[in-house]
Amino acid sequence: ALYRIPLANLLGAEGMADYQAAYPIYALLLVIATGGLPPAISKLVAGNAGQGAERILRTSLLFFMSVGAVFSAALLLLRGPLAEALGLSSSAPAIGAIAPSILSATGVSALRGYFQGRCDMIPTAVSQVIEQVMKLIVGLLLAWRLYPLGESIAAAGAMLGVTAGEIVAFLALLFRYMRKRPEILPQKT
Repeated sequence: ALYRIPLANLLGAEGMADYQAAYPIYALLLVIATGGLPPAISKLVAGNAGQGAERILRTSLLFFMSVGAVFSAALLLLRGPLAEALGLSSSAPAIGAIAPSILSATGVSALRGYFQGRCDMIPTAVSQVIEQVMKLIVGLLLAWRLYPLGESIAAAGAMLGVTAGEIVAFLALLFRYMRKRPEILPQKT
């Protein structure tokens, strides 16, 4: 409600149509790219300690962020044809604006799974709050500032809020991991 109601009032019917056209494409690709990832990584990490858990995280990040990069690039390159296929060509900017978030979301999922496997739920909770706050603030601010350029551009601004939320959540998790890494890994003697 804190996001959708002001966004709908700001974007109007056409802008919300563009936003609503882009979001299901993003959600579908996100599910394909990350579906079941955090629980699987969590289970693997929980069964391994030290270097084994690190190897699982590195492999997961490499593989799933590669998949995310392919999906992000495909979505970015195919935003026009996808928008045309939806019958809403004005949604192409919004589809393009959400594309980079798939890459970040795969990294977020891998790191959340890693921390959950270590029984540390704080990074997951903090990253979810950061993600939503960024989506709210950046999305609404960009939609408002870009509205004079047109409703479809304002909808792209709202989608950039989602992308910013995913990127900042990924960076927050990565920062937490890098800070905690010396405590996690056994010291070499």
